[in-house]
Amino acid sequence: MLSQFLLATFAMNIFIPSQDVAASSARSEKSYKKKFNFLDTVPESTNYTMIYSLKIPKKADYSEKDVKYKRDYHEDVVNFTRVAYFLELESYSGLTEYVWVSFDGHTNDSSLLGVPTFQSGAVFQEEVTGLNVYSSRNDTITSGEGFIGNLEFWPTTYIPGNEANVDGASDITYDIGDTNTGFGSYGSMQVHNTDTTETVFAFNRWSPASKAQGKLPVDLGIGNSVLADSRDWTGAANGDKYKKRNLKIFILGFLEKKKKSMKMSKAGTKGSTKNKKHKKGKNVQTLSKLEMISRLPISSVLFFIALGVVIGGTVFMATQGARSKENVLESYAQIAVTPRRDYTFL
Repeated sequence: MLSQFLLATFAMNIFIPSQDVAASSARSEKSYKKKFNFLDTVPESTNYTMIYSLKIPKKADYSEKDVKYKRDYHEDVVNFTRVAYFLELESYSGLTEYVWVSFDGHTNDSSLLGVPTFQSGAVFQEEVTGLNVYSSRNDTITSGEGFIGNLEFWPTTYIPGNEANVDGASDITYDIGDTNTGFGSYGSMQVHNTDTTETVFAFNRWSPASKAQGKLPVDLGIGNSVLADSRDWTGAANGDKYKKRNLKIFILGFLEKKKKSMKMSKAGTKGSTKNKKHKKGKNVQTLSKLEMISRLPISSVLFFIALGVVIGGTVFMATQGARSKENVLESYAQIAVTPRRDYTFL
């Protein structure tokens, strides 16, 4: 009866998935459901390749620290003719804003396309052509193609004043044309549509000039801001108002994967590849026996334990029976060889 019960338990564990397995299957099926992707609505985006991906922090200080990109493929870039920036902002209420802006390449150096920090050496205040804009915020920004735009990329402090003589810019308001002082630190990463006098997107205050400034959130926005003295989100300090803050940078060009040397361990030897197999470019880790056992359902583990007990008990009893039989035969043998004795009856 015990063996039949154990076999039934084992069969149930094979053919009836556990709750963990069922939940995993449900998650897998759910993952196949395609989520809305704004880039699917941008026809030209299919021709572009992403080279940078950044999860913008609520607060940032890139004045001395490098930008921690989630993805960085700029070293693989061979050449490019156009550049595109994609900004996604999702508020805590669930409202999501998107903007895609592309334009003719203003540089041939891919390392200058990211956040224009001191370390990168990127400083651009210039006109760009072939500006294409696609946004979910059609109420605050003009979508279309073939515009003239201008960039304001630098790590330093800036002030109102139309130093670059941008058409439609103000001398008293932060907007599409400001003055880069060339000193201090604050940080500006802005793309503007000169034809419509609109800020396409802005990412500011990522290089704070003081500890007090560093305690404030970054400035983020799509379209013109509604601040009294700013149309380019300068001073907004609103980075903490968004749950998601994703910036991706693309190129229309070619990449070639460069071979990278294997990293050395602290001991100066090549990193161990033990328990790893490489198949189709993916790392597949081989589980140890202990890890495999730990992933079994508890009922299966109990079954194997009980089975071991039954088998062990059977072997033990058989061994004991054999030993008892040997003892009996040995006793009979001793009786057979014992010489007969004559007893005297009193």
